[in-house]
Amino acid sequence: MNSDGSLDTSFGVNGRIITDFGGDVNDATIQILTDGKFIVSGTTYFNVDNNEKVVIAKYTNNGILDTSYGIGGVTTADFNVNQEGFASTSELQNDGKLIVAGIALNTTADFVLFRFMTNGSLDTSFGINGRQMIDFGDDEGATASITQADGRIILGGVTYNGSTTDFTLLRFNEAGLDSEEFATDKSTFSAYPNPFTNKINLSFNLDISGTISADLLDCNGRKIQNIIQDQLFPFGKNTIEIQMPESLANGIYFVSVFNGTTNTTLKIIK
Repeated sequence: MNSDGSLDTSFGVNGRIITDFGGDVNDATIQILTDGKFIVSGTTYFNVDNNEKVVIAKYTNNGILDTSYGIGGVTTADFNVNQEGFASTSELQNDGKLIVAGIALNTTADFVLFRFMTNGSLDTSFGINGRQMIDFGDDEGATASITQADGRIILGGVTYNGSTTDFTLLRFNEAGLDSEEFATDKSTFSAYPNPFTNKINLSFNLDISGTISADLLDCNGRKIQNIIQDQLFPFGKNTIEIQMPESLANGIYFVSVFNGTTNTTLKIIK
């Protein structure tokens, strides 16, 4: 559009661009590059379940497909799930790579994140062949994204556990889901194995002897149960084996440790 709201007829064909992917397209997002080119991403489907794809098109600043990108200016990527998938948000990173995030409907709805190179191909160094999927065990999906200055990617979205819908936040590093907690110092405490099956070992150093308490939290920060209650430990290095509840589903959890003065939060994955 021109600044007065009229169509800019110098853009595309009489002010419009139409790109046909062979099926219906929805949930489009636009990212503008510093050179005036822009990238549009969304989801395409063919009126048949289970065949949705992420679709991306790159255009020059005058509305012509940039044929140096993908194949003829467009690229696609499969969700690799048994059911449906939808792309709902995108972001252009500082290095020019594009991340696209959304929902993949497998057994449950899961977070899904793609990263594409500047030429439109999947960045195979990220996640598994350019794709990362996270399942909390409930229904969840991404609706917003932002990249930190250090390159880590934060996804915001929602999780529905069958009765309530909660805000959910994830952070990814270059390889996948970030193995560090967001805003606490865990230099004194560590948990292993991580991922775990039935037990974890909590290892920590104490400058002086003292009591330790710890709670097991779900991915939304809600307490599941107390796993250490005011237990006295000597100074120096300590390790305690903790049996985890048998009812825990696969997913992300947190261990909140209190040593009498400070809290430390560790992320663990089953």
